[in-house]
Amino acid sequence: MPNQIEQLIQEHDMILFDAQCVLCSAWADFMIKHDHQTQFKLVSVQSQLGQQILRKYQFPTDHFETMILLEKGQLYTESTAFLRIMQRLDFPYSSLKYGKLLPKKLLSTAMLLVQMWNRTFY
Repeated sequence: MPNQIEQLIQEHDMILFDAQCVLCSAWADFMIKHDHQTQFKLVSVQSQLGQQILRKYQFPTDHFETMILLEKGQLYTESTAFLRIMQRLDFPYSSLKYGKLLPKKLLSTAMLLVQMWNRTFY
């Protein structure tokens, strides 16, 4: 099974999302609508595959608080994951790639505020 997971990670760019989170599910719906080239596979962290990937990268499997992108076998989280995903979508979303020019602390703060908002309202 570990070899199968490694093969999937190498062959597919995957976005892990929390299917029990309203905002995260809305994000998944957005990706389904705007990933016209089907570049990404969406993986719920609650699924068997999602749980195996979380364990492989030593993330908790019982609560989920970050965005994860596996791209060409490389793991990205939070704002880095978000910006890498957006730059691969069509315009106007691809223009968000310039967000990487912003200070990392500002991007991290923005992601933290989104997480706090999500926990407060959902």
